[in-house]
Amino acid sequence: MERLKKLKRMVLYAGLGKSDFRRIRKDLTEDNKRSLVFCSALSCVFMAVLFVLSFFLEAAREKRWLYLGVMCAIAVVYLVARYGHLKEKGVYFCIYILWSIYMAMGIYLGAVATPDQYAVTYVALVLAVPLLFSDMPIRIGIFIGFYAVAFIVCSIFFESPAVRSADIVHAILFSTISVIVSYNAQKIRFQRHLLAYQMRVLSETDLLTGIRNRNAFETAKKRYTDHCTSSVSCVYIDANGLHELNNEEGHHRGDEMLRLIADSLYKQFGIENVYRIGGDEFVAFAVDEDLSSVEQKSDEIRRTIEEQGYFISVGIERQTADVLDIDALVRHAEEKMYDDKTRYYASRGDQRERISFPQD
Repeated sequence: MERLKKLKRMVLYAGLGKSDFRRIRKDLTEDNKRSLVFCSALSCVFMAVLFVLSFFLEAAREKRWLYLGVMCAIAVVYLVARYGHLKEKGVYFCIYILWSIYMAMGIYLGAVATPDQYAVTYVALVLAVPLLFSDMPIRIGIFIGFYAVAFIVCSIFFESPAVRSADIVHAILFSTISVIVSYNAQKIRFQRHLLAYQMRVLSETDLLTGIRNRNAFETAKKRYTDHCTSSVSCVYIDANGLHELNNEEGHHRGDEMLRLIADSLYKQFGIENVYRIGGDEFVAFAVDEDLSSVEQKSDEIRRTIEEQGYFISVGIERQTADVLDIDALVRHAEEKMYDDKTRYYASRGDQRERISFPQD
């Protein structure tokens, strides 16, 4: 059973676990999309050069319309990849279309257009093409196997007997080599992406609370500007009395308070939208959500924390998409948090803790 699980991880995820593969899928897709745009653009230029040369070179003249057709097909892939809003399935669909164009050209040139010559072009493409992008090894293996069978069929029907047997053997041999080489290439790429993901998580995660830290906050601010359609709300929270709690009951109690605040924020706003940006300061964002809903969630967070004997100050600010300025949004939410903190300490008769927001 253990061997079967290991084999499954190899053919599906190049040795990674399923959960690790899911973590890197987004990065793989982004990497593949960049490679797709680059490879399709470069291929278009290469085919255009061959098309132009076909007017001057006798050997290329017969393939002129092949070059033009391939160039146009790849140009369509390039335009879709470059300007289309492709998600994961769309990116991989375009990748396999591009691969298929390459392999179909290799089969035509190797087995149909030059039936009395060895299929050098096909061999070169079957070795090189699967290395251009990253995908699950089993899908790449199926792709290579499919076009190996297609080449063998075309070889049987079109090639001269003098080269047919050798080309069929070469197709089987080099397709097998391609599967092995591409598997190892995918394994290296997957491990590299996983390592990059782990390093990013470490650099963007607050180790005490498990939510995202200041680094992640600074990186993610632009994302909210880009992805909101109507509004963004900011909830700014500060832990009241953390310093006194640490001094009187120990830092473990202060840590419990911070973890409780982080957990409450996470449950209400999601792990991707919650940040610990200072020792006792937290920020959460809500995209395209009614202010009443955000206020209700904030009240629920306050109740949850007060039930455990802790207290927080909260500031909420909302801006519409047409005037959105994330830095100003956070600053205004912070100002309202300070107002709430002042009211809190005033209600306790503690004048020492009244805080006024620092001026720019």
